[in-house]
Amino acid sequence: HVLKLLGYRGQTMGERMKSIPRNKYSQDFFDNMWQPHKLRNEMVHNLDYEVQDFEAKSAIEKFRKVLQELNVL
Repeated sequence: HVLKLLGYRGQTMGERMKSIPRNKYSQDFFDNMWQPHKLRNEMVHNLDYEVQDFEAKSAIEKFRKVLQELNVL
């Protein structure tokens, strides 16, 4: 939702993330965005996947950092 509001185009979250210019943010920013997205995809596409506590906490922290860097949090 945030990426749409900021004008990044794409039909999927992955497409919107790919549309962000690589020179606009640090590699850490992109890592912090992609790693939780990959976890989300694993949870959605593998119904037997059990998220570990540390994975969930890490994903939330990474998304928090991304939202802060996008100046929406």
